[in-house]
Amino acid sequence: MKKIVLMLIVVATVCGCKNSNRKWTEEQRREAKQMLELYRDLVYLQDLTEAEYLLFADDVVDTLQAEFPSYVTFVAMPAVNDTVETYVVATIVDEIQADRRNMRHVFPYQHLVKNNILPEGMPREQIHEFYDCLAQHVNGYFGSYQAFVYGALNSLLDDVAIVNFQQKCATPYWPEETITVIESN
Repeated sequence: MKKIVLMLIVVATVCGCKNSNRKWTEEQRREAKQMLELYRDLVYLQDLTEAEYLLFADDVVDTLQAEFPSYVTFVAMPAVNDTVETYVVATIVDEIQADRRNMRHVFPYQHLVKNNILPEGMPREQIHEFYDCLAQHVNGYFGSYQAFVYGALNSLLDDVAIVNFQQKCATPYWPEETITVIESN
């Protein structure tokens, strides 16, 4: 009986040691978040507030930690940057879901103004109406937000469709004489 109890203690100690080594330290988590700074210039991430970005970074790091329990092994992988990029994009896809709240991150208002899609100085209510319209078109065309993100990242045809949706949804907010000029170009 003593041998069985002693063996259980040894097994529990060994398992406990293995599990404690599988959790990333706070310093390792900080290093992983620093890797994510390389992707901060992505359109979706540019428009996030600092608090929203920190939540996003925590989500990515939590997922990486769950998939790669040993930080040392993770950072030693030959394709570690590709892996981080894949998890960044996957997290963006999970967060986007084509609705008004998130369309503003994918297509920021100031970017649309700069590209002459929307006029400057629109009231917040009209901006919300625009994003609702855009989300409806995107949902109808792509069927799922995964298809939307894949299409937006990989297909010129989908890019043209998205611009057409933007212009169609923006039409009510431009003065009539401006619409004629845009359509004649």
